Amino acid sequence: MKKTQTLAKATLVLTAIIWGAGFVFTQAALDAGFSVIGSLLGKFGIAAIVTGIAFRKSIRANMSKRALAFGIPLGLSLVASFFAQTTGMAQSSPSNCALITAAYVVMVPFMWRIVFRKKPSPVAYIASVLCFAGVVTLSVNFAGGFHFGSGDLWTLLCAVLFAVQIVATEYLVREIDYKLLLFMQFAVSAVVALAAFLIFDRDFSAALTLKGGGSILYLGVLSTCVCYFMQTSAQRYVSSNAVSLILSMESLFGSVFSVLFGYDALSAKLLIGGGLIMLSVVLPETVELIRGKKSISGGENAVEIEN
Repeated sequence: MKKTQTLAKATLVLTAIIWGAGFVFTQAALDAGFSVIGSLLGKFGIAAIVTGIAFRKSIRANMSKRALAFGIPLGLSLVASFFAQTTGMAQSSPSNCALITAAYVVMVPFMWRIVFRKKPSPVAYIASVLCFAGVVTLSVNFAGGFHFGSGDLWTLLCAVLFAVQIVATEYLVREIDYKLLLFMQFAVSAVVALAAFLIFDRDFSAALTLKGGGSILYLGVLSTCVCYFMQTSAQRYVSSNAVSLILSMESLFGSVFSVLFGYDALSAKLLIGGGLIMLSVVLPETVELIRGKKSISGGENAVEIEN
């Protein structure tokens, strides 16, 4: 079980890396002419098709009214969270958007406590605060100050929906086949995005360009299909608190890729913010390791507990 959890956490780190690189491809898609709605339709449409084909046997075998009752709201939450984030970014500054979105890291332990009726360990709260501080350091231009406006309210809604999605996924993967759950999220998101696209946009030209088409393929196949598959499967073995901390590393990897591709220079902000995020992820693991060693060295008490 321990090896399975370690592998699941490593999978989540890989997810954060791919999502970090996704910032570059998202910008490339927008630069190529994709609208916000068009990009959502592209990535969720591709993900729905890929998972629908790959998991068709599981989908047919496990589809039920119960699955629909849980899967549809989760899919609506997913597409709403991305719509809220992009709308908020259009009306606010990138630093404000990144900061407020990262608030989901602090929200998850409290939502987890409500849903599972278990009190997270004190180290979970400490790690959440450390992680949030790290994202703040990476994201905020302290010289420019911080202002809260209508766009920031949209972004705050995005943070709440991200937290709901993470906690709900941990609960639902115990009740519903995770492959079916994944497909339903993408299918619902794609249908909603398609309806909005046909009403407000209807411009497919960006998808025909190499830059636009390539970017959407990355976002649809890797950032959406593969990453959410890894997240959903990993959450069968890792708690929401740990998931939120590890996935928040996307801001760190996003900054790293930004430096590698020449968009930003290596700075003290990156080193300090990245260090705090890494500390928030390592701290719970270190505490767990120390507790494990203590239980092993506990002699008879350890045996009694184990039995």
